[in-house]
Amino acid sequence: MAGFKEAGTFARPRLLGRAIRLVAGVGIFYLVFPPFLRHYDAFTRVRTGWETPGGTWWIALLLTLYLLPHFFDVGLGLHWGSRSQIGFGVLAGVAAAVDYLLNGSLWGPPLGWFLMGTFLLVLGHLSVSFLVAGIFATPG
Repeated sequence: MAGFKEAGTFARPRLLGRAIRLVAGVGIFYLVFPPFLRHYDAFTRVRTGWETPGGTWWIALLLTLYLLPHFFDVGLGLHWGSRSQIGFGVLAGVAAAVDYLLNGSLWGPPLGWFLMGTFLLVLGHLSVSFLVAGIFATPG
């Protein structure tokens, strides 16, 4: 019958859906990668006390925390749920403790590298998946 799809499938997106996916992929890419490349040294240097890098890296942190369960559940096929967010917090705490033991500061290269790597992994996965979805018109 015309107009019906096989059970469990979605229709392929049309031009508007593909354009939205492409814009989202490019937007996330430009919000994530160039700032980290420009501020790599500032993000990974030793800081005193509770000082943190300036800028909008908190947006990337909040977006990463929100997307972690989806990244592991959908992207990698693991069903960790909120345990991934708890694990992220534990690993960030371990990195801060290592920074404190090595440098006498809570923020240093281990914490900066951990956060940057996690941001780039999760948000990079998201931007690439949007770009692929926009190019190949994948549904969902």
